[in-house]
Parts: sequence; structure tokens; C-alpha cells
Amino acid sequence: KPCWLRYLVIAMLDLTTSPTSSAMVQIEPGTSFSTLARLPVPQRLALGEIVAAESEAGCGRPSANHGSLLSSGPRLGLPMCVVAVVAAGGFLKSSAVRRRWRGLGRLRSSRIGIARLAAAKEQEDTTLSPFKLQQMFQDAQRRNDLVMDCKGYNKKEYQDEAAAIREASNDPNLWEDQRKGTEIMDKFKTFEDFDNKVAFLKSTAEDMKMALEFAKAEVLAEDVETWTLEAKTAHDKWVAAIDKLETEVLLSGKFDALDAEITIFAGAGGDEACDWVEMLERMYIGFGAKQGWTVERVDGTPGDVLGMSLVKLRMEGEFAYGKLRGEHGTHRLVRMWNGKRQTTFSGVEVTPIIPEDQLAAISLDEKDLEFDYFRCGGPGGQNVNKVASGVRAIHKATGVTVRCTQERTQPQNKSIAIRLVKEKLLAIQEQQRASEFGEIRGDRVVAEFGTQVRNYTLAPYTMVKDSRTSHERTDVQNVLSGDLTSLIDAYLRKSSA
Repeated sequence: KPCWLRYLVIAMLDLTTSPTSSAMVQIEPGTSFSTLARLPVPQRLALGEIVAAESEAGCGRPSANHGSLLSSGPRLGLPMCVVAVVAAGGFLKSSAVRRRWRGLGRLRSSRIGIARLAAAKEQEDTTLSPFKLQQMFQDAQRRNDLVMDCKGYNKKEYQDEAAAIREASNDPNLWEDQRKGTEIMDKFKTFEDFDNKVAFLKSTAEDMKMALEFAKAEVLAEDVETWTLEAKTAHDKWVAAIDKLETEVLLSGKFDALDAEITIFAGAGGDEACDWVEMLERMYIGFGAKQGWTVERVDGTPGDVLGMSLVKLRMEGEFAYGKLRGEHGTHRLVRMWNGKRQTTFSGVEVTPIIPEDQLAAISLDEKDLEFDYFRCGGPGGQNVNKVASGVRAIHKATGVTVRCTQERTQPQNKSIAIRLVKEKLLAIQEQQRASEFGEIRGDRVVAEFGTQVRNYTLAPYTMVKDSRTSHERTDVQNVLSGDLTSLIDAYLRKSSA
């Protein structure tokens, strides 16, 4: 039995004994403690004698050597109650601790079991059999054929056009017409690059196929593993090349191969929005640097307190507009600002930089445009402070608005503004497949609540989520540093689906 129960019995005996009682109780050998508890007149028993009697008897019975236990002495009931309560608490606590340790042991065992299952599954996934590699080969072959069909590589029209371009590139009179010669050589380079990529796809596919055949033919486990690794290496190269080619197929729009101009302007959010504009500018400059493009700020308006209220960037590089056209829209930032959780908006507009020969073919009457003139800062000396050299052009039919302050004189800025209007109208017409400009409606970006295309959350958690594709990333700082590849790829695949 627990020791605290014995202490409680002794305390009850002591408390129920009369203070004047001094009778002596003779304890015979073999008398049990339960017999003492049933005495007609309870006596006070010394705790030390009880424990000594119990330890000597060994069976819960006092021995004859103790003789008698005097009932006189100090009252022990109250101290024994305290001892009993403390002992009972210790017993209950020790029981709870034991139960807790048993629970932790079971939890630890379950965690170890889960970890072992995960490790076993990971080992199973990393251990590739020839049968599984054969399935991977079939999936890659299906993707390869789909890319070839999208490019029309196996069609007669494609082969005839490629042959005609190769023949024209060998014409000795090619450069008599500079513009035509440049156009033919650009197409020739495009065909040659694609032919080289197709040849690489075929070679890697053949390498994987041969490695699989050797792996199936081998008997020794070591040889099978060697050829399996060879097949896996060839498969990784093949799939990486297919991924790049798929991206090029997705960037097959009319203006995707052109350079781009990005306009970033502050929306709802006050001074924080101007700071957000500057953060977006650094993000796109970082992305352009990672792509090897040439990035130039062509216009900018500082904010009243901090940051920039408007920034224009010129991005020159391969497929600049095709990769950046998905950035068009409202970008929302959530962060801690001055101890409070603030929401800020900025708008991003992306337009292709159309070659002059294509712009010349577009007739745009100045009567369809509304011009506003204003003074602007920047280079130009006192001229920009005295003369309204800045130009804002508004297309009446569509509401497309552009502003230009990058040149020192009003006529120069007006000419650039007209060109920017044409570029925006062409981009909108291509996006909406409209046959006439009068059919274009509602392509202006409004940077406010409910219009965002992407959310950047810095507090209370970190996440970047594209609301169009549901693509999410938690490495916000990498995204703000210019790592936009996965977000752009997700948008291109979603828009082409």
C-alpha cells in the first residue's frame, strides 16, 4: 500500500484519542495494524515504533521485542495529516509524470515510425528501376512530340519556309536591300537555332533509349545500376531542354519577341505606395539583369516624401515583352509600416516597343487624341521650369493615356507620346483579338482594392501569390530581388491552356 495511506490512518487514530488518556496497550506478537485500527479506545501510536515494527516483522505485523507502545506523548495527528497530504500529492504527481512520460514515449515512437516510413519512401523514389525509367521515357517522348507539333516542325509548310529562307540567305544580292536582308537573316538565325535544339532533343532521347536497352539486357546488379544512372542522366538533360522549348512555344505571340517598356505608378496607399513603386523598380531591374537584358530608366517622378510616384523602364532583350506581359496589372503589398499592418497598391503597365516600320503603317489622326501640357522637372535647365514641356496624350476612343517628360522640348515629347499611344493600341488589339480600335474597351490599370493580379505579403507571414494562377512562393525576398521565373512560367502556361 502507498505510504501516505498509512500516515493518514495514524493521524486519524491520533486525532480521535482523548488528550487525558494515558492507557497502555500491550501489542502481542502477530497483531496486525488493521487490529490496532479497530481498538475500542484508539491510542496514540508513535510513528517510529510502527515503522520499526513493520520493518522487523516484514509481513505487516509488529514483533514481540517492542513490548508495548505507550499512549502518552505529544499529539501527532495534525503533522501526520500534513505529511499524508504531501505524500498523497507526491504520489498523484508521480503518477501523472509516469503517464506523461509514457505518452511522450508513444509520441516519440510514432514520430520515429513516421520518419522511417518517409525515409523508406524517399529511398523507394530515388531507387529507379528500368520499368519506371521506361515510363519516364514515354512521358518525355509525349511532351517532345507535343512541342514539335506546336511549332509545326514536321509539317510541310514549315520545311518549305525553312528551305526558302536558307536559299535566300545564300543570295549574293541579299544586302542590296538592307531592311530585307536583316529580316531574312533574323529568320535564318531563328530556324538554325531551332534546328540545333531539335538535334539535341533527338540525341538525348537516343542516349536514354540505348541506356535502357543495356540495363534490361544486363544480368549483374552492378551493371544494371550503372546503365540505370546513365538513363537517368540523359532523361534529366532531355526534360530540361523540353522545358526551355515549351517556354519558347508559349512565347509565340505577335509581339513576344520585341523589347518592352514598363510603367510603374503609385496607387492607393499614400507615401507607402511611392516606396512600393521603388521596390518594384528594383525587382524588375534585378530580373532584367538575371536575363542578361539591357535595362534603362527613361522617365521618373519622385514622390512627395519618399520613393517614386512614377517610373518608366525600357527593357531590351530576347522575348522581353513576352516574358513581362503577364506583369501587367495591380500589385498589392502587405507589410508592417510604422508599427501597423499596412496595405499598399501600385500599378504596372507593360507595352511592346514596336519597330518604326510597323508603326508607320498605323494611321492615327491627332484629332482622336487629347493633349495636356505641363511643366516637369529633370534635365533641361530653366527651360523645364518655364515652359510646359511635358506632354500627356489621351486616346479618346479607348481612354488609353500616356505621358512623356523624357525630352527637353514639347515637340519631342509629343512625338514620343504619339508613338507610345500606337504601341499600347497595338498591344491591346493583339491581346483582345480586336479587328478595329473602336472595339477595344477597359484595359486601363486601376491600382486599388480588388484589382490586384499578385499579392506580396511580408507580415504576419511571408508569401507571394498570383491571383490568376494561384502560384505561391514563400521566399519573398528572392522574388523582390528579381527571381520571377516560376511566376512568369506559371502565367504563360495558364494563359495558353
